[in-house]
Amino acid sequence: MKKSLRNSLNEFSRDRTLKKIRIKIELPVSPEAFKALVVDDFSTVQLEINAGYHEGRIVYTITLDPRKTGEAKGIVNEVLRILKSIENLKPLADS
Repeated sequence: MKKSLRNSLNEFSRDRTLKKIRIKIELPVSPEAFKALVVDDFSTVQLEINAGYHEGRIVYTITLDPRKTGEAKGIVNEVLRILKSIENLKPLADS
């Protein structure tokens, strides 16, 4: 999973004809967890964050200006760091 996200962003970096960069994150959650985790939609000229719930999954969509590939890479790296932290916590919750 990590490689595919990074490879996609590297492709975005090479193609300046993009209209926008879109990062989509999906996580399985219950409807109750969705209500606890949902964020208000956020929008500026260069960044937009939306959250939704579809078929038992919370879906965050982050949309950036195509000139912001560095920021997009930073967001993906931060998401990957958080997911790794969650994976490390899971064995503790199981014990």
